[in-house]
Amino acid sequence: MKKKIYKFKKYSKKNKFRGNLTNLITLFCLATPEYCKLFKSLDGNLKKFIKSIINVPGTELENFLTLEIKNKIIGFASTYSSLEISRRQLKTNLIMRNFLNNKNKLLFIKKIQKNINLLPAINKQALYLSRNAILNKYQRKGLGYVLFKKILENIGSYKSICLHVKLSNREAQNFYTRIGFNKIIKKNNYAVYEKK
Repeated sequence: MKKKIYKFKKYSKKNKFRGNLTNLITLFCLATPEYCKLFKSLDGNLKKFIKSIINVPGTELENFLTLEIKNKIIGFASTYSSLEISRRQLKTNLIMRNFLNNKNKLLFIKKIQKNINLLPAINKQALYLSRNAILNKYQRKGLGYVLFKKILENIGSYKSICLHVKLSNREAQNFYTRIGFNKIIKKNNYAVYEKK
């Protein structure tokens, strides 16, 4: 991007998100398409679910950062201590489950828990990049790097930042490698990438 035409906004309990949910839902699903695909296949309502976790303590969207162009959200990210991410994922998934009928609740939890159990272990002293996405239309324009630089400004006392990437997602793996991440472990269908 030659000229700065974007801005960042941070949302939290103190600064609640009250904007349009459409792009936020799309970005959430870009960050973890397998969860959204499963949820939708079981007749889950994504809009109600996302609305129910925005700025809610203990969820993966309690705090998040948006990247906006002309007041339109085109990217977002959420980061948390790696020590608390399992607890946040569990709460988020339990809320997601509650939007399903009883028959589908068990199937959802069984499949999601299986997926979580497949994830390789992460550095317990790192900042964990929980969600991170740029709308497809705005990809390959340097905005992913712009968003990541903003995340690094708020890394605080953490010595590293890490995340999980699905091995089938070559594009994400290439992006994280380009911006200085190293693949440190592979397990099942996932890899952990870390930047010190």
